[in-house]
Amino acid sequence: MQSYKLVKNENGNNRFKLELGKYEIPQPKENEILIKVRAVSLNFRDNMVIRGDFGEYPLGFTPVSDVVGNVVKIGEKVNRDDIKINERVTCNFCTDWIDGKAKSNYENTLGFPINGGLAEYMILPADAVVIPPSYLSDEEVTTLPIAALTAYHSLVVKGNLSKDQYVLIQGTGGVSIFALQIVHAIGAKSIVLTSSNEKSERVKKLGADFIINYRETPNWPEKVLEITNGVGVDQIIEVVGGNNISKSIEAARRESNIFIIGALESTKINFDIINILAKRINITGILVGPKKSFDEMNQFFSKHQIHPIIEKVYQFNQSEIAYQHLESGAFEEVLTVKCPTGLFDKNVSKEISNLINPDRYSEYINKINKLRIPTLPLIFRLMFLIEIYLICSRYQKKNVYLSELETKKLNEKLLINSIPIKFNLIYSNKFLIEIEITYKITNNSELYKISLEV
Repeated sequence: MQSYKLVKNENGNNRFKLELGKYEIPQPKENEILIKVRAVSLNFRDNMVIRGDFGEYPLGFTPVSDVVGNVVKIGEKVNRDDIKINERVTCNFCTDWIDGKAKSNYENTLGFPINGGLAEYMILPADAVVIPPSYLSDEEVTTLPIAALTAYHSLVVKGNLSKDQYVLIQGTGGVSIFALQIVHAIGAKSIVLTSSNEKSERVKKLGADFIINYRETPNWPEKVLEITNGVGVDQIIEVVGGNNISKSIEAARRESNIFIIGALESTKINFDIINILAKRINITGILVGPKKSFDEMNQFFSKHQIHPIIEKVYQFNQSEIAYQHLESGAFEEVLTVKCPTGLFDKNVSKEISNLINPDRYSEYINKINKLRIPTLPLIFRLMFLIEIYLICSRYQKKNVYLSELETKKLNEKLLINSIPIKFNLIYSNKFLIEIEITYKITNNSELYKISLEV
């Protein structure tokens, strides 16, 4: 498989750099699963890792925390009915934080020190695996584990956000944009701090109620108090750190919440605690959230049909460019999409065009009759799809993965667009094709499983 690893950087500002290489596909141990990665997203923490902000650490691990992929192998003693072969999954960032209080700090987090998702395949701990909302695209799902969950766990779980509250959101990074979307969905009032008129227009379209350009208005706490009739805000997403926290305290109302989720300016704080005592302010450090909050957030997002904002999508071999984009200050998330060799390779296009030919139906009659499944035309077309898989596999000499877009294109061409079908292709010593077919006959849903060895 192809995978990026972190290696020493002899030139440049960062302590480490990405190096692409070929490695053996890892195998899941007990309570682990193997996924084929479909997409990852980059966030501020990924820059911290490559810069070396966490100090010296063993090299040769795969970076990037946020990932989505399909299950291709399940290890022993995995005791979860919702984890199945080919199921689309993501994973909680803190892999040992399932519920309640966090079990550790950074010892069991994806992307460092645990191998991340900037590879074709990845091992995940089964207990931390999350089933994402089905309405979201792969790219959208990858933004959930860190940015979305940090915002949700802060405002909804810890802050108990209600529609009668004011929320101050600093900046337009990943967490801040999700915070804005959550506030808007609940119906609370949002005040967004930003540095440019261009970003102001973008957050306005996302539903921001009030926008303050902090470059034009350095004394922005005064403006916040004006907006809230001198009361202050109920909750604050604090991303700057340093001396900025003093301003956040000034803008906060009595018994409010300040959630520290970043330190763009400085990790050092120097302020007078009198205002904190007088206002009885709760200041909480947030390191993402537990799997339980992740599952709850997915239900919340599904209910309100929230779609993450994606600035740009990159191909797998453009990962270094994506990191550079992130370092320059992205509006929201930067995506690196895993793109295995395309299904419609020029070497196989002619054979595929020959396959999708009604004259060849007769070759499959005997096979189809043995299956004893109703709606035979569906099975005819499915057999062609199987053969397409085999042709592509022979040329690529590795597993073929069919993306959602490619599935849609094939379904349209093969006239099975209304039938939900799951595909799984495994290569060991020989090809083993496993197909699940689910479709409706009258009012009943029927599930058929077919296994073919070639």
